[in-house]
Amino acid sequence: SHTIVHDLSKGYKYPALLLTNDAINAIANGDSIIITSGMVKFAESEKELAFILSHEIAHNALGHNSTSKKVGKAFLNAFLGPRVTQMTTSGYSRENEAEADYAGLYIAARAGHDVSTASAFWRRMAAEHPQAIQGTFTASHPSLPERFLAIEATTKEIQDKQRIGAQLLPERKSNN
Repeated sequence: SHTIVHDLSKGYKYPALLLTNDAINAIANGDSIIITSGMVKFAESEKELAFILSHEIAHNALGHNSTSKKVGKAFLNAFLGPRVTQMTTSGYSRENEAEADYAGLYIAARAGHDVSTASAFWRRMAAEHPQAIQGTFTASHPSLPERFLAIEATTKEIQDKQRIGAQLLPERKSNN
């Protein structure tokens, strides 16, 4: 395990691009965030949309984007090209996904969102749209039980810091 030292206090600005498509998906490409209208419709509140956007902002902020422009292009081609096919996310490892879950919750909390329902949101997504959490993402996303436990632990960590008035900065990540 190693420590992430990442300055979230400087803020991050990435344009969010809306792709009109019923798919439940969002992706960070290093320069921006692409989110489908299907994902926006799925989010039941501003807070749930913040969980999604914060996760994608975290990918960009943590530099998980060495191949992300190719991934973003593949994402667009999959929906706008003549053949709608599965998209793989070879640019993201399970460790990167776990880090984005972790840092993303901090980003949402620092933006003033209550993160207490984050785990419930991701569980609802897994139940209603498992392909958005698993499917083509199985190889790169943490297992569902592992992911939910980590999100719950991060939520508790953030709430503990809020209770004592500590700075909301991520301190850890990576199981390697």
